[in-house]
Order: sequence, then C-alpha cells, then structure tokens
Amino acid sequence: MQQSFCQNVSKQGPRASLMLPSTARRGEPLIYIRVLHEVWPNSRAGGWRLKGRLYRPGQRVSRDALPDPLVVVEAAGRSKTGRGHNRSEYLYILWHWDGEWREVARAISPSWDWQWILGPAARKLLTTAPIQERAARHVDELLTAIDCAMADVDPELRPLVCAGIEERLAAGKVAA
Repeated sequence: MQQSFCQNVSKQGPRASLMLPSTARRGEPLIYIRVLHEVWPNSRAGGWRLKGRLYRPGQRVSRDALPDPLVVVEAAGRSKTGRGHNRSEYLYILWHWDGEWREVARAISPSWDWQWILGPAARKLLTTAPIQERAARHVDELLTAIDCAMADVDPELRPLVCAGIEERLAAGKVAA
C-alpha cells in the first residue's frame, strides 16, 4: 500500500505536517503507531527493542518532530480473533517514508515474537541510509511540494514564481 506525498503532506509546506499510516479498522483494540528512533537486539530478554514515540494511526504530526529516516511500526489490530487458550493474533506493519509510505514488512503474531521479523528490517532502515540518499529524498520531497503548491498558482504567474524561487535560492535567502 502506498500513500502519495500530496495527500499526506499539508499545504503549509513540505515539512509542515505528515499523516501517519492507518491500516487498522476503527474501534480495534491495541492499535498504535510507534515512530522508531532506535532499534537494537535485546540480549537479556531476546527479541528486539524498538524505541520510539507512540501516535494514533492516521494522526497528523509536524514533520519537524519526526526523525529522518522515518521508519514506523503500526500495530494494526487483530487479524484473527481467539478465545481462551487460542489467543488473538495481531497484525504489525513496518512502514518507511521516502516521499510516500512504503510497506516494508508485516508480521502476524499472538505475542511479542513479531519483533523477530520486523526488528532486523527496522534496524537496517534506520542505520543504512547514506547521507546522499537522504538528501536526495529531501530534494524530491521539496520538489513534489513545490509541484503541489504550483497547481494552485495562476498559469500566467508560474514563470514569475519560479524565477522568484530561483532568485532566492541563488541569493542564499533560504534557511540553511
């Protein structure tokens, strides 16, 4: 599942706010989004430690409050209900933002063992994004945001707006 940049980024600017993914059905228990800051193996208890802040699925969050690279785990609710000894299974989805939400992996589990599947992939995403790739993603985000904003500009004014942007960039009048 992919969600486009223009739908998920508010009109106030490319870094103003971003809508987090939302796969879960409304009213499901135990649904959340964890925006990952750190991921490492947990040698004491086994599994993986996925450290990050919790949000509601589909919540709009200031892009400046989110880390780069942006990797999230969505607890998307029950995939299969159970009773008694046959416990409910829950769906967990690993998402990565690179101008749009991309599903990286998913796991279904009745307990914490979903971390064995999503933990290594999350760690790889958080630690292996070279700086040039990250910078290129930001450039793409900015250009897409400009394209989205230019759709609202009168066609006669577009060349002047583009010239003004170019002039300000050349003069270094954009915050560095």
